[in-house]
Amino acid sequence: MRESEKHKVNGTVWYLIGVILVLTFYPADIAVLSILILSWADTAASTIGRLWGRYTPPLPQRIPYIGLRFAPRKSTAGYAAAFVTGGLITATFLGIHAARGTSPAGPLPTLSWTQIKESSWDDILSTALSYTNLNNTPVIDMPSSWRWQQRVGGDWAGLIVAGLWSGFVTAVAEAMDLGDTDDNLTLPVLSGLGIWAYVGVLNYIDRRML
Repeated sequence: MRESEKHKVNGTVWYLIGVILVLTFYPADIAVLSILILSWADTAASTIGRLWGRYTPPLPQRIPYIGLRFAPRKSTAGYAAAFVTGGLITATFLGIHAARGTSPAGPLPTLSWTQIKESSWDDILSTALSYTNLNNTPVIDMPSSWRWQQRVGGDWAGLIVAGLWSGFVTAVAEAMDLGDTDDNLTLPVLSGLGIWAYVGVLNYIDRRML
């Protein structure tokens, strides 16, 4: 345990909270991807940053064109390690998962006040859980958020771009200055949100505009 964690909530607690949040509210494959990024990219950034951070130039105070602040203790070496690790994890996982040929998930079920009044508690609970990943379906059998054959952002070129975007989101999420918020919580939530938003935009364009 770090000296700074002896008198506040331990990082393991934030790790568990972050994992629970992404497993509950993100698509299953994005949730697994977020946890892999937390496990590997955070470790890579910390390890490389401690070994070679002193030999690389410091990160700018703010993220260019976005304005969010980088944490002063973060290094360019750690940022690069998070970028590379996050990108490789995303490209590898999405490529393998999408190769199973599963289609994106359909629209969420509708829920109205009339349905609630006419339903039993078990029906309401079942509908509520359908908005989350709290079910018994293995992740490997659940729909893929990215597909090889999609017209926008598909194939090898699309997978490479997805990896580059994921690497950027991962590195920024790992290096951002969010005060006392633990990166074991923010890294999976923010990186997963960024990847989910990216594939969501691609799927929207693919389905609605082409």
